[in-house]
Amino acid sequence: MATYWELGYEPVTDLETGLRKFVEWYLDYYGAKKKKKINTSSSSRSSSSFW
Repeated sequence: MATYWELGYEPVTDLETGLRKFVEWYLDYYGAKKKKKINTSSSSRSSSSFW
């Protein structure tokens, strides 16, 4: 591998597994922020005009 040849280091985790584990850690550590769902049903709107 080029990393071993150039740096003397050979990774033991493949890229896909490493990225998946990083994302799991990141979301666990920082918390996943959920987006607010906007209610767009007509029953929630008032009968008055927009302005």
